[in-house]
Amino acid sequence: MVRRVGPGSVHYFQNSYDCRNRSVSHSGAGDSLQAMQRSRLDYKSTPTIRGTPDYDLWVVACVTTRPPEEKMRAERIAAMDAQLRVEQRIRETQPRRREGPLRAANITDKEVQKIRSVAADLAPGAIVNIGGVVSGCPCEDGPACSAQVWIVAFRPEKSTGLLLSRISREWTVGPVQQWWLEYAALQSRGRLSIDEQDPLNDRFPVCPAE
Repeated sequence: MVRRVGPGSVHYFQNSYDCRNRSVSHSGAGDSLQAMQRSRLDYKSTPTIRGTPDYDLWVVACVTTRPPEEKMRAERIAAMDAQLRVEQRIRETQPRRREGPLRAANITDKEVQKIRSVAADLAPGAIVNIGGVVSGCPCEDGPACSAQVWIVAFRPEKSTGLLLSRISREWTVGPVQQWWLEYAALQSRGRLSIDEQDPLNDRFPVCPAE
């Protein structure tokens, strides 16, 4: 139950907090305890958002006032949830050929030269095929990233696909593609252990704060 005091008024709210799913449902409200108990708002559960009163109350209900054992369990669950969200985001950002939206301006000869130069550093001697330039980037590549292009470097022993990013008006290997290159290098030595995968996931680039 929440008691909110304002200028010349008092309101009561009855909330139900789901500690595991970090959500809240508002089931009653009124200007007195009796009115609150009579009301039946029956709102559906909604996620608590950091920085809101509902989030602060979720922390009080599910973390601060819980016994040490329950608090530790809640912290472990929260850590596991955070890890799962990172792993899901990693899968979503795996570099691949994008079909659109195509950039309005066609690729220039200068851009082609730069792209081939970057490819030569990564795959010397390869024949490079350059796809269409698409607008937009994953937020992990930063706000200065404006476009991406999929290239394939052909070599007799192996062909390699790469997603280059145009960051600050320069074509380069973006943070996300760089992470995936590191992952591929480790994986080439065999299946990754937890001791290798977890630190690698911790190094996955994050989106700049809005």
